Amino acid sequence: MSDLDDIERFPFYREPYVLVVPRGLREELEGQELAAIFEKHRRVRHSERSYVGGQVERHLSRSGLRPPRAFEFDTSDSLVAMVATGMGVAITTPLCLLQGIAHASHVSVLPLPGPGFSREPLLVTRRGYLVSLAPRIAELARAAIIQRELPRIHALVPWFSPPSSPAAPSMAR
Repeated sequence: MSDLDDIERFPFYREPYVLVVPRGLREELEGQELAAIFEKHRRVRHSERSYVGGQVERHLSRSGLRPPRAFEFDTSDSLVAMVATGMGVAITTPLCLLQGIAHASHVSVLPLPGPGFSREPLLVTRRGYLVSLAPRIAELARAAIIQRELPRIHALVPWFSPPSSPAAPSMAR
């Protein structure tokens, strides 16, 4: 654990994982349990080798869900494109959804059914390095996300409520 003691973390914000579905399935899937959704629809997933993919797999495992593997992608753009064409549903984050914005008009974003989970992108430095610079970089990244990306996310995710205070940026609903 001494290696972890030498690490400082500067979080930018917290964002929830969401369910991305083909635009025409929103009403059918809204309010359904995740297990029921996976019984009827294939799961388009992030690669398990990615941070997002690993988090999703751990969450599903903790929830006792083991949906069959259908499609797996390294990029969010490909994942959103597959959902947009009706090939399945996906669990991702709002920022990942922005990476697939070219296909976003063909998908709907729902709150993740059941217990939610989130991620917290952050800047990691070695303790004692970048002492005054690291917090400033983290604050600039946080401000950029709040000012530039949150309005774009809100346009794609109408139920999403942006944080009311830049001092406590959270994307949880």
